[in-house]
Amino acid sequence: MDSDIINMLPIVILLSVLILAYISVNFIFKKLQSTVYIPTGIEYIFLGVILSPAFANWVRWAFDFDYPLIFSGDLLNQLNLGVTLVIGLTGFIYGLNFKITGMRRVSNEGYRVAVSEILLSFIIVGTISFSMFLFFYHDWKNLYGSISASFMLSLAAAISSGFIIKSLIDRYHINEQFTRLIKESSFINVNIVLLLYGFVFGIPYLRGSLYLNLSSVEWIVIGAILICLIGFLFFVFLGKDFDHKKIFVAVVGIIIFTSGIAYSLNFSPLYMNFILGLIIANTSKISSQIRDSLNKLMHPLAILIIIFAGYFWMPANVIPFIVSAVLFIGIRYIVKIFSGRVAYVFAFNKSKIDSGIGKGLLPVEIILAAMVIDYSNVFKGEITSVVMSAVFCGMIFYGITGYNFVKKYLVDVGELKEEKS
Repeated sequence: MDSDIINMLPIVILLSVLILAYISVNFIFKKLQSTVYIPTGIEYIFLGVILSPAFANWVRWAFDFDYPLIFSGDLLNQLNLGVTLVIGLTGFIYGLNFKITGMRRVSNEGYRVAVSEILLSFIIVGTISFSMFLFFYHDWKNLYGSISASFMLSLAAAISSGFIIKSLIDRYHINEQFTRLIKESSFINVNIVLLLYGFVFGIPYLRGSLYLNLSSVEWIVIGAILICLIGFLFFVFLGKDFDHKKIFVAVVGIIIFTSGIAYSLNFSPLYMNFILGLIIANTSKISSQIRDSLNKLMHPLAILIIIFAGYFWMPANVIPFIVSAVLFIGIRYIVKIFSGRVAYVFAFNKSKIDSGIGKGLLPVEIILAAMVIDYSNVFKGEITSVVMSAVFCGMIFYGITGYNFVKKYLVDVGELKEEKS
């Protein structure tokens, strides 16, 4: 009995620290809101880093200081189930917000900008990262791992965020042409990126599974069929009873079930639950009730994911860390700016789009942190640490500067007045 209590102690301490930190940091950053910054939640990644065993080991190595290791590496295994469920629930909520009717209301320019971002990201980021992985690591045996890592970095560079533009709309009560275009484009962008995300896990199966001899396409199709069957079970369980308590139990149960299947198949709980949420959002009569209830959880879930991102972050060696972070931040900026200009060049009606709209799409969606954690649970090794370092550094940079980029763009196009300091 005493040993069980001792084993549970690190988790109890961690949860207590997370709750206390969430309350205090949330209070501090609400007080620090200014005209040049809106807290996005990325600040909590530093809390996760400070709590992580990797940071403690680094302090000991760099400064020869006996940094207290409160949370041992064993805690990582103990937290895996909880992290999997948090990621699965987040994917499910994003899927619930993917309404086909909402896609139909997006303008042609919104699609054009979003597709330009994604295509250019794959062409530029994918090519550069894949070439560098092969050149520096010479790991031809792990060719498919390098392809998956390049695919992941391409998605990370492509993804945008509607959070900051929504914050600006709410704060300044603006709903002008280019403001709406950024909002529409980021909505399409996030959903397409999440749909493509599943292929990150299918790439290693291009050579066939070692156990089942399945191709990449067959493996993804089997996953889709499993999701459809799980969705069917969800509706069978509910029947015609739309009681709120029963709905909540059904949702939690189905997410646990789906996440467990994904974890056992070495697949993505985030992606499987995203597809499940998408199916329910577009087929169920009570999808709006479920969505309204679960959307309230998004803020605390986002904070938890960011803290977990810092905790599980395994930084690359110093030189790869610096090079990958600087390159990712710089190339992502180029991709966003260039994609706006490409969309403008190919627009039929240039009065409905601005060539500099890429500046308004630089902020990063928090779901990216969940995607990288999810990815790192399946893919291990030095390349994965490079991916984590590049993406998390990029998220920190654009999480801090994104608000100013968007605000400056809206001032430049005349949809927002510049505030005098």
